[in-house]
Amino acid sequence: MKETKKCPNCNKEVTARRATYCTHTCSVEFQTNQRIKKYNLNPKYCKECDKIIPYEKKANKFCNSSCSASYSNTGRVHSEESKIKQSNSLKNKPLRKISCLLYNGVCVNCHKSFLLKKGRICCSIKCSRQLSGKASAAKVQKRLYYSIY
Repeated sequence: MKETKKCPNCNKEVTARRATYCTHTCSVEFQTNQRIKKYNLNPKYCKECDKIIPYEKKANKFCNSSCSASYSNTGRVHSEESKIKQSNSLKNKPLRKISCLLYNGVCVNCHKSFLLKKGRICCSIKCSRQLSGKASAAKVQKRLYYSIY
């Protein structure tokens, strides 16, 4: 007569002789839950704000980067020289980086002047579509003329 046991994780019946869990997944899930329970009995606390650090981040010393910075910068004194250096470096930085160079150009379709990026020939999407429409119309006329169509 077979002896049946119950899986400690899901309470399903286990009929195998040596098995304790119904599946490997159940085994892993049960052991993970046991580790979480053990951690929650004696959890780690954030060094700055004394909040409990969750199990998933148990290797961390702080609950977030803000607490880490506050803890690290405690007692830090800024000299006048360092304040001036920081101020000057921020003044010299541009507000926004331009990713590509702009040139003065003339739209091929409507002949308006505009700032163009490398590779553009039209001032707008509308002009670009009109130009492609003209080009396709010209191709159709060419095909009709040479009776290729």
